[in-house]
Amino acid sequence: MDWNDVDAFCCVIERGGFTAAAEVLGRPKSSVSASVSRLEAQLGVRLLQRTTRRVRATEAGESLYQDSAPMFHRLREVRSNAAARGNAVVGTLRIAAPYEFGAHHLGAVACTMLARYRDLRIDIDVEHGRIDPLDRSYDIVFSYFDGELPDSGRVARSVFSLKRGIFAAPAFLEKHPKVRTPLDLAELPAIASPMDA
Repeated sequence: MDWNDVDAFCCVIERGGFTAAAEVLGRPKSSVSASVSRLEAQLGVRLLQRTTRRVRATEAGESLYQDSAPMFHRLREVRSNAAARGNAVVGTLRIAAPYEFGAHHLGAVACTMLARYRDLRIDIDVEHGRIDPLDRSYDIVFSYFDGELPDSGRVARSVFSLKRGIFAAPAFLEKHPKVRTPLDLAELPAIASPMDA
């Protein structure tokens, strides 16, 4: 069994598809696909369920991923640590953030880091809605939570807090009766996100 094939398979799982895995590995997509097909042939099992929209692991694929991925993560850590001891910042930093935060705050920081560390690559995924920090293999995940941060066994820090409130224009309040209790708000038209329901 070629360990590069196993590494390619793990990367497909972590990145959610062949195209993204090929970019991370610096290989053609066809080469990554061939690695996975070769691995499936050698093991005699189907590891990935492929559709036109997504790729997901079969039961056998998930088992192989859980057994082998930690080893490759550790090897990457060793390589990164060795590079750090040489005063070099290299590799790919994978970041996920909600669209608004990523668009307004991460671009400038990423540009500064890339200018300072020429061998660093930064992948930023911006998504609408809340991001599950455990969903994919990111190095840093910015997400928003109401209340306490979830207990995931990962290092989590509060980066910023946003005060929320209910606002209305004076002209709007003139057209509607006075609001006396929170329950009265349910009868008024409002612009809100599904998270505010």
